[in-house]
Amino acid sequence: MAELAARVHADQAVGMSLGAALTERTQQQSVGIYPLQAGSADLRGTIQAVDDSLVIITPMDAIGLDVGF
Repeated sequence: MAELAARVHADQAVGMSLGAALTERTQQQSVGIYPLQAGSADLRGTIQAVDDSLVIITPMDAIGLDVGF
């Protein structure tokens, strides 16, 4: 997980959005079972590895929520 997060961070450092970086990683890891999808290249946010999990943090305005908790 840490390696994936580091690769996404490197992609974002050169200007890719989180969505574009994740779409590219998914396409690179595809085994051909499912057809490739366009993905959401405009997804903004960050990704972090925490133990054996990935945490995706995206701005509230990027997901369209207007109500707070």
